[in-house]
Amino acid sequence: MNNIYFNGRCKALETKLLSLVQLNEIVKCKEVAEVVNLLNSYNFLKGESVANFQDLLVLIEREEKEFLQFLKRTTPNPNFAKFFTLKYDYFNVESIYIATKLEKDSYPTLLEGQLKIDTIIDLIKSQKYNLLSPQMENCLKYCDELFKKEQFTGFSIDTAFKKALYEEMAESSKTKLLKKYTTFLIDMQNISLASRLRDKTLFQTVRLRGGSLKDEVLFSLCTDEPAEILMRTRNSDYTSAIKLIVSAWEKGETFFRFDYMFDCFPISFFDKYKYETVGYAPYLRYCFLKETELINLRIIIEGLISNRNRQRISNELRRVYE
Repeated sequence: MNNIYFNGRCKALETKLLSLVQLNEIVKCKEVAEVVNLLNSYNFLKGESVANFQDLLVLIEREEKEFLQFLKRTTPNPNFAKFFTLKYDYFNVESIYIATKLEKDSYPTLLEGQLKIDTIIDLIKSQKYNLLSPQMENCLKYCDELFKKEQFTGFSIDTAFKKALYEEMAESSKTKLLKKYTTFLIDMQNISLASRLRDKTLFQTVRLRGGSLKDEVLFSLCTDEPAEILMRTRNSDYTSAIKLIVSAWEKGETFFRFDYMFDCFPISFFDKYKYETVGYAPYLRYCFLKETELINLRIIIEGLISNRNRQRISNELRRVYE
């Protein structure tokens, strides 16, 4: 019964999400009043007054806070709330940790995930890392060692936190479907890292654990020629992604096509389950769709504030369900 209720509610909420057509209508706007009129017609503003584009960013943050509350209070599985809020906790822990080590008074934090900001500050200043998750505790102890050895760099700290985040995401993926998604996500991250670094030794220091790809495939991306890589991965689940990377190498382009595919990955993955009515698929799918809507709105409003080319803004929008 629990799943039936949550899935039914999420299916209803899904119908209220902004479509790609609606998002592109907002992109075309030249004045904030036009954006406000559209968002009112889409029932997004909820009666809030808006004077400028900055007010719209505040409203997007409000919507994000409401979504976080939805995750924490309306879930068929507590691990789902943890899974979706982990990135907030890790960003906050990392920024507060670095600021504390550098003896700064301000903390560039995101919204609160599972952990209260004040709690994070107290635990880091008192070094009570054991009251955090095992992954966070190990990460912070490792970073302390880097400080002691004077090996502390932005890259080394960011790498440590990223590896811990994905390790904890994998650990919190208790259901079969979410575990499958997380495994694919880690594999895609490792493909991206190996292809960009093209250095086996360096890749081994940043590689994320919990994926399914074998060493020979990932190391091939670090060292082999494009033709050999394509031959080795021709029957892989990641053939399309790797072809985009090889094409970028051959044309001397950036990885923008691969990056876009990666950005759209959550929706592409859960699109396969859009007609599922049982299990956790409808709930998880809605959560990823809502996350994507918030990302798209932020891309649009920040683009309008900086007067970016409208077509470029449209090109950056993540895929949405139609």
